[in-house]
This record gives sequence, C-alpha cells and structure tokens, in this order.
Amino acid sequence: MYSDEFDLVPVESKSNHSPVIHDDVEHKLALESWCVPYLYTHIYKSFMAVQVRQRRTSTSPSSVKSDVYGSSKLCSLSETERTTRGCLLSRLLVMLNPDLAVAWNFRRRYISLTSESIQYEFRLIDLVASRKPKCPEGFSYRR
Repeated sequence: MYSDEFDLVPVESKSNHSPVIHDDVEHKLALESWCVPYLYTHIYKSFMAVQVRQRRTSTSPSSVKSDVYGSSKLCSLSETERTTRGCLLSRLLVMLNPDLAVAWNFRRRYISLTSESIQYEFRLIDLVASRKPKCPEGFSYRR
C-alpha cells in the first residue's frame, strides 16, 4: 500500500537510528528533519548527474566522460536504466522540495502515459500536496 501523507518531523537528536518513520496501519510517512539537508544534497547531486548524462547521450554519445556531476557508474548504465534512476530520484526530490521545477520537468518528459502510471503520478501529486498544498509546480504538473 502507498503512503497517503508525507511530512518532516522536527527532531534535534542525531542518534544512530533510521530517520524514516512509517506507519503501516494509517499509511503515513515521515522523515526526521536532521537528515533532510544530507539526503537532499545527495539526491540532488545524483539527479543532476543523471540529467547531464541524459543530455550528453542524446546530443552526442562520444562526448560522455566522467565530470563534476557524473561518475563512472553512470557510464555503464543503459539509457533505460538512467531514465528509471532519474524518475526515482525526481520522485524523492519533489517529495523533499516540491518547488524544484527541474524535477517536475524531468518527470513530465520521461514518465510514460499508461493509465497505471497516470494513477501513480496522481497519487504522488496528492502526497506532495499533503505537505505543500499551494506549490505552483505541482499544480502546473498536474495540468
């Protein structure tokens, strides 16, 4: 079952335990606030590496080299694997920061238009809207 609500829980402690809080009964998901800067930075850098790699392979495959954003791991991934990874990372980015238009645009470009994926996208938008109900990028994406 998918979570129907997501939020950040303000916690000062950085004790060595999982910062993910999940309620299986009521389908709620939360992150402790201390982990968000670390998690967001890692996800954003990984997403930008996929973005740069996607753009370079679509323009000229011979120019793909390891750079500031890219890693040698991405060079070994196929186009489908990079797209799948980008969709996963963009999902995490919009949950943490729904105002990031580049993540919504990536989703718009690479999400397939099957009825199952559209229903999944609506659930994602509803989940994001439960945390940030007035996010203009979410409204624009849903339109």
